[in-house]
Amino acid sequence: MTCEDGAHLMVVVETQTGLARTSDFTMLSADALFCERDDRVLFRGLGFSIREGQVLQIKGSNGSGKTTLLRILCGLNEGYEGDIYWYGEPMGGKN
Repeated sequence: MTCEDGAHLMVVVETQTGLARTSDFTMLSADALFCERDDRVLFRGLGFSIREGQVLQIKGSNGSGKTTLLRILCGLNEGYEGDIYWYGEPMGGKN
């Protein structure tokens, strides 16, 4: 699955060959993420699901929101809207 926004941030989730897939449970998922900095939208409507045996790839130009997205997923930034789940449990932040 690939999600793109006007800021040229791209999130790709893919299954890698050779990686062991131990279950079909979703490890990490995000739904309808929205983040804005200095009156500029970094991403809107961003969503993805990662299952065991899959990898997440985040691409984008400077200032597109790559680091901000990673900080949100790690629980270090709270200035966002949307939902993030770790193994089905909601993570903190502004949901």
